[in-house]
Amino acid sequence: MRNDIYAMSNDPAKKADRAKLLVGRSVTYPAKIETGKWYTLVVETVGDAMRVTIDGKPAGYLKSSGIAHATKSKIELGVARKDGFFDDIKVWNAEPANP
Repeated sequence: MRNDIYAMSNDPAKKADRAKLLVGRSVTYPAKIETGKWYTLVVETVGDAMRVTIDGKPAGYLKSSGIAHATKSKIELGVARKDGFFDDIKVWNAEPANP
């Protein structure tokens, strides 16, 4: 969440420059989600990597330096401009297991 990149989003003349800075920092994975059905979504982050599972099946992966940013404290859930519901959300920190 670099403030300089965020500021560029308000300037149409800097759209191309902003896009270059964001290369490799986001990813989209298609998922077949049925309306009216509940799913278990798990998002795990370790260092600079994030993986997503839906009902225990791999659904996405991203490795980006922004994930491990020391002051990152924000989680966002979205439904791609559609209606959706979230229930029973849990967030916690886990410690690595000692071998």
